[in-house]
Amino acid sequence: MLLRPRRDHRLSSKRVPFGRSRIHDGDASGVIRHRFYETQRYKTRRYETYFCETDLQASERGGGFALRTMIISVELIPSSPARLERDLAELKTHFPGVNTVNIVDLKKFSTRSWQACLPACGYGFNAIPHIRAVDVDLTKPFSFAGDLKAAQVSEMLVITGDVPADMGHNLYDSTALQVIRKLRRELPQLKIYAALDPYRQNFVKEIAYARDKLEAGAAGLFTQPFFDLRLMDIYADLLPNVELYWGVTSVTSSKSHSYWRSRNKAVFPAHFEPTLAWSRAFAKDAVTFARERGDNLYFMPIKTSAVSFLKGIL
Repeated sequence: MLLRPRRDHRLSSKRVPFGRSRIHDGDASGVIRHRFYETQRYKTRRYETYFCETDLQASERGGGFALRTMIISVELIPSSPARLERDLAELKTHFPGVNTVNIVDLKKFSTRSWQACLPACGYGFNAIPHIRAVDVDLTKPFSFAGDLKAAQVSEMLVITGDVPADMGHNLYDSTALQVIRKLRRELPQLKIYAALDPYRQNFVKEIAYARDKLEAGAAGLFTQPFFDLRLMDIYADLLPNVELYWGVTSVTSSKSHSYWRSRNKAVFPAHFEPTLAWSRAFAKDAVTFARERGDNLYFMPIKTSAVSFLKGIL
């Protein structure tokens, strides 16, 4: 028997080990997802869920399944209002399953991340603006609260932020931990995410830093791009019960490959190729990986359009 969810149905944000998850209201007949048993599709604004078998049916088969709550977000760079409108329209036209956008914040552009949320909202997207800790004066209130309210923004991603080359803007010694705590105090209605970088330090230090961010008030983590499923699997095991958005990007030239290796210390598998075909194949594998774990995906098209990178995958 298939479970037909109520319109106000919500899923638990608690993560459980791969193999089984339950609907948070305690419905023991909660239908469990598996890619080989997709029989009924139910969409909400924030996620897609495939309802399949009851626990009883799964028990009779001797199998266990994971509840699928995958959210797919695509990164946008608001380099200009016209470019932003074009990218939003492109996503809306070609990727109806994408309902979330991450909006980068760069001071060199006139449109800040929180200002770009209103146009994104107009296209029906859930917008997650980025905020750089080095841009935040901890002694002053956040200036973007009104913009977030106008666009009905409920989530934000805090990153440390790189020091710009031109140094034409004020920078502060604020850390991501301090900004997360300040946001939780002053804008408690927001769901705050933090960043995870698997390349900047060793496993022990990065996991400890991630947990410090979660303890400071972050609800989950967005990762830097991965290029190897084995490394993703290690971090997944080291961060159980954490809401994760796995970063995936396109590296389509030797120059870009060299940049990621030298600047970001990224780890690539031996079979990596700096081609669009390789990036698309890995993106497809990452979708399967995240789907099976009940995690989320964060796509960052670089030097290529979202359509070229993701068409036929999402």
